Amino acid sequence: MKTGIKVCDAMNRVPISLESSASIRECAKLMADKRLSSIVIVEKRKSIGLVTEKNIVLYAVALDFDLDKTPVKDIIRSNLIVVAPERDIYGALELMRDNNINHLPVVDNKKMVGFITSKDILRLAPHLFDYYSEMIPIKRRLW
Repeated sequence: MKTGIKVCDAMNRVPISLESSASIRECAKLMADKRLSSIVIVEKRKSIGLVTEKNIVLYAVALDFDLDKTPVKDIIRSNLIVVAPERDIYGALELMRDNNINHLPVVDNKKMVGFITSKDILRLAPHLFDYYSEMIPIKRRLW
C-alpha cells in the first residue's frame, strides 16, 4: 500500500544526538528534557546506534548498571535499521513492524539526514493506525 507521503516529508530533520561516552544518566536526562523516546548515539560525529526508553529500562535499570559511570554506548542498539528518505511512509511502518521497533534513522548516501517514528507517521496518516495496531503483540495480564 502506498500513501504518497515520503519519509523525507514526515521525518524530523534535526535529530537530537549524544556522544557515546556520555553516561546513561546524561542520556536519560537529555531525553526527559527534550521529551524524546529515543536518541541517536554518535562517535566522532558518526551515528553508531540508538538508545530508546526501552534500552534504559530493560538494560540499564533492570540490570542495575551504574547510571552515572556506565557510558551510553554500552546499551545502544548498534545494528541500526535505517530507511531511505524517498521511501513511502507505509514502507517505513513495515520496517518498524518487521523489526519490532518504533524509531528509524533516515539515511541518504550513508549520511543520517533525519529521524522518523511511528508517531510521526500516524500523525500524518492516521488511516494506517489499524495496520500499526496489528504490530503490537497482545499480552495477557498476569495480575
